[in-house]
Amino acid sequence: MVLTCFSLTGIAWLAYSLRYLDYIVNNGLTVGMFLYLSSLTLPFLLWIILPLSVFIATTWTFNKLVSESELVIFRNAGLSPANIIRPVAVFAFGVMLCSYIIAAYLLPASYREFKDIQTFTRNNYASFLLQEGVFFTPVKNFTAYFRKRDENGLLHGLLAHDRSNEAEPVTYIAQKARLQNSETGPQIMLWNGTRQYIDPKTGKLTIIEFESYVHEFSIVDTDASHRRWREPQERYIHELFDVTDTPPHLQQKLRAEGHHRIIWPFYNMILAMVALLAFLIGEFTRYGQGRRIVSSIIVTIGTIITALMLHNISASNANMIYTSYGVAFSLLLASIYMLLVQPKWGIDALDLPVKIWLAIVGLVRKI
Repeated sequence: MVLTCFSLTGIAWLAYSLRYLDYIVNNGLTVGMFLYLSSLTLPFLLWIILPLSVFIATTWTFNKLVSESELVIFRNAGLSPANIIRPVAVFAFGVMLCSYIIAAYLLPASYREFKDIQTFTRNNYASFLLQEGVFFTPVKNFTAYFRKRDENGLLHGLLAHDRSNEAEPVTYIAQKARLQNSETGPQIMLWNGTRQYIDPKTGKLTIIEFESYVHEFSIVDTDASHRRWREPQERYIHELFDVTDTPPHLQQKLRAEGHHRIIWPFYNMILAMVALLAFLIGEFTRYGQGRRIVSSIIVTIGTIITALMLHNISASNANMIYTSYGVAFSLLLASIYMLLVQPKWGIDALDLPVKIWLAIVGLVRKI
């Protein structure tokens, strides 16, 4: 399971992080910062992939038991279905607890850090926002232009106009410049240029030539991450259900995310039971388990698609939240019922969903 989980998460992380390569190629982001930012997406990817990893691990293990006739020996030795599924249930329950830890703390903490860094970068680091040969206004009252940027991060042919002081706007022209950080915030180092402004007392244009000059940017907004609206993925579970300070049109979106954090870890248990259905239901056959494995894969794919689809719909329809709970618990109870009762059904790649539905109906009738 660990091997499968890390493999799938690694593939998903690689594909997901490619969207941030533009920060390195065009915006001068360091490789270290790129790796740190992209690593903050790992808890979310791991949380989504865990149930699928449990399914693959359970399928692989029991297929090996069947191919080596060990499962037949277990049954002939008198082990009941409950004895056989107990280790899988304990294993899936442990993974489910890990999934809840990720959902409760790691996922919102990592995504919040990611969005805070992204917001701070956009607000305070013009080097990530300025584009070659284009006038750009990263913040109010500040416009800049530069001809090109070399591989060392130097800006060539810089023109900048700062109107942060309305009484005395300043224009800078420099041959070279570099954006850098200081203890007081971001600043720009200028070389071989001029500083031009109109004296408010005399109304005359003043031009000051310099070999080097440091200009402090008044664009730092350290409170931006606290004042902006937190996305659902950034919030802890208790914050998702406390919607008193949230606009009405966004409240349902937060509630849907909160219920999804509660429901999704259950799919670790559900998909483990679905994997067992392919090997413990029906008569033993020596012709392999291919059709049964295909059947369980079809059910698994349908289950994951249904769960994610219900989550997306519930963001705008509150009634779909109850449907999400109903689907999850129905699948779990029906799977456990079939495994324990062991109905003498043949299993086929196309009829397992029907069998699960019949088990749900039979279970409801008994209740």
